[in-house]
Amino acid sequence: MNLYFSSVASQQPGHSSLSKMNTNTKHTNQMNNNNNPTHSCKQHVTLSNALDLFTGNNITSGSVGGIGSNRNSFSIAGNNHLKKLEETTPVNIVLRRASNDSPWGFRVQGGSDYHLQLTICKTQSGSPSEGILQSGDEILSINGENARILSHEEATQKIRSAGTDLQLTVARRQTCDLSDIRPKGLLKFTAPQNNRR
Repeated sequence: MNLYFSSVASQQPGHSSLSKMNTNTKHTNQMNNNNNPTHSCKQHVTLSNALDLFTGNNITSGSVGGIGSNRNSFSIAGNNHLKKLEETTPVNIVLRRASNDSPWGFRVQGGSDYHLQLTICKTQSGSPSEGILQSGDEILSINGENARILSHEEATQKIRSAGTDLQLTVARRQTCDLSDIRPKGLLKFTAPQNNRR
C-alpha cells in the first residue's frame, strides 16, 4: 500500500486533492505474472488518518478509521488482515486490598453500552493499582469473565464487589522508551526580532 500525504495547497502530481479531510482511494486492476487480476490501491491519507494508521488506533481488517466507518474503507486483495503496527500484550493481574471497603484506586471508561472497549483511564497514587495498572490498559476479563460483553455499570459493579482479590486480564500496549532522545535540561527559545527603525 502506498500512502501519499497531501493537502489542498500542495498535492502529489497526478493525484486529486483531498475534500473534507476524507480519504480518496484510486483503484486500478493489473495483471500479475500468472495472468490473475490483482487489486492495488493508491490511497491519499490525511495527517490524522495517517497517525491513526501508524499508531494502530482504530485499525480493523479492511478499514482505516473507526469501526463501521465507510468513509475510509479500502480493501487489498491477497491480504486477509492488516498487521497492527502497535502490538498489545495480554497481562494477567491480581490486585489485593486490605478490606472490601477499600477502593481499588482506578477508574474505567467504556463498556458495551458505549460500544467502547473497557479501558483504565486513571490510577490513584497510594492505591493497590498504583504501579500495576496503567492508563490506557484495555480490560479483557474481570475475574475470568469476558469484559467485552459487559456494560459500564456491570463492569464497575463486578470490580466493586470482587472482595479482597481482583483478577484482571488487560491488553497493554508496547511502548518505546524515548528518554534517550528527549532533550535534557532547560530548553531556551529565542523569539525572532523584528527590525524596527
